Amino acid sequence: QGLCLLILLGYAAALSIVGFVLSTALATGALARIFSGRFLNGLAVGLALGFGLFGLFSLGFGLELPVGLLFGGEW
Repeated sequence: QGLCLLILLGYAAALSIVGFVLSTALATGALARIFSGRFLNGLAVGLALGFGLFGLFSLGFGLELPVGLLFGGEW
């Protein structure tokens, strides 16, 4: 439980630095590993989920999700 909480807190902290897609992929991979899955499978699912949700919120709802400082976003 404590490790899941740390991952989710890290996810929230990483959003503005690495962006929604990458932080979602990393958090999904880490959570998959905790729950007896494979990190790379979780990472792949996280990338698909991150890109899918990013597209849905950006194109479908017109909302902006953080792209991160590493990818040219603003603080």
